[in-house]
Amino acid sequence: MKTIAWFLSHNGLGDNLYSIGAIRYLLQFYDVIYFFCMHKYLDNVVLFFSDIPSHRLVFVPLIDEFKESRHLIHTALQTPPDGEEDIVDVFVCGLHKEKLPSRISYSLFLNSPLPPLTYHIDYDTLTTGNYNFISHIYADAHLNLNIFFDWWKLPSSPISKNLLEKVKSRFPYIVFLHTVSSDHCRLCVDGILQKYLHEEGVILISSTENVYSEIESEKGALAQELVMQKVAYYHDIIAQSDEIYIIDSCFTGIVLPMVKTGQLKADPVRIIERSLLYKTRF
Repeated sequence: MKTIAWFLSHNGLGDNLYSIGAIRYLLQFYDVIYFFCMHKYLDNVVLFFSDIPSHRLVFVPLIDEFKESRHLIHTALQTPPDGEEDIVDVFVCGLHKEKLPSRISYSLFLNSPLPPLTYHIDYDTLTTGNYNFISHIYADAHLNLNIFFDWWKLPSSPISKNLLEKVKSRFPYIVFLHTVSSDHCRLCVDGILQKYLHEEGVILISSTENVYSEIESEKGALAQELVMQKVAYYHDIIAQSDEIYIIDSCFTGIVLPMVKTGQLKADPVRIIERSLLYKTRF
């Protein structure tokens, strides 16, 4: 018997990171998972699952998210399995479930008990209110937040390790920043800049901008190399940062599971919900 799953959830880059735990958990039950993602994010998303064989996780890149996903899901629902005993399940989560049905029939999956719910979303300014969509996505897939957190894993890579080595070999204290969201909201870190910009041994790494752009220095050259890298390439730097300040964005999909599961050394770790930017300054 061959077991196949199609998995459609929210398709922002951060949403793909929120799906990591679900996909890794479901691979216990399904031989192949077809995972929908936006074509523009494909180069990033393949790195989130680089340790999974390509014949087990097949990416389905979308350009027109709603039109293409609707067609493909309807086709999956209507196409009979190759063999009488084969299983083809369809997981539709979040906003898509309003117009597209799921079909989850594999008894081994459905009858497997979920771990007791011990996690919650709440952290810093993130609350069950403003981030409950993650819980809803997992519930739609017959999963819970323990799967999201405990099965979350972002593989390291030679590039990620090399970038960390370049930084740590010269600057022992790392402050990681993500200050600009996809909708151009900006987190004010003027106090952090005033405190650390000229501090020897400290480097400010921002994924969105070079804070040393007006200062020609070794720090500036290295910081520039770390602007707009693929998201997964920041993994080792985030893990080894001493302080973290981010606006809620795709990086929440890395920092939140890592801080909740004890994978960060940073203190403080701040995640600021963008609606609260007007009252938050560092």
